Amino acid sequence: MLGGKGERQVKREDMPALYNQIDLYICASTSEGFSQSVLEAAACDRGVISTKVGGCEDLITENHNGYFIRRDREQISCVVRRLESDRQLVRTLGENNRAVVEERYSWDVRVRDWLQFIESNLPARVATPPR
Repeated sequence: MLGGKGERQVKREDMPALYNQIDLYICASTSEGFSQSVLEAAACDRGVISTKVGGCEDLITENHNGYFIRRDREQISCVVRRLESDRQLVRTLGENNRAVVEERYSWDVRVRDWLQFIESNLPARVATPPR
């Protein structure tokens, strides 16, 4: 079990090892904010197929680092079968995902963007008159 509570829950520190045991990550959600699990899988060099939900639309560039699917068993199966027959493409999707994560979602990039956002929204400092 990847979420929830209990003794079978995968610990956060064990998640990279779990992602590294798979070839492809599938997100068939009907609703997401920015799926942390999709971003984590991408950071671990995994290709992603996902429904068009939340931040997945910002992360995935079709045919470059993943594919979009409808939440439909037949379509998911079709994409998985196609990728199963082209293992090099699966590796390339994963490598491209890792590059996108490093370029747009690394801590260095996100911290810089957040600081810029915060600083641009702070009121100008008013000098305090001496007493």
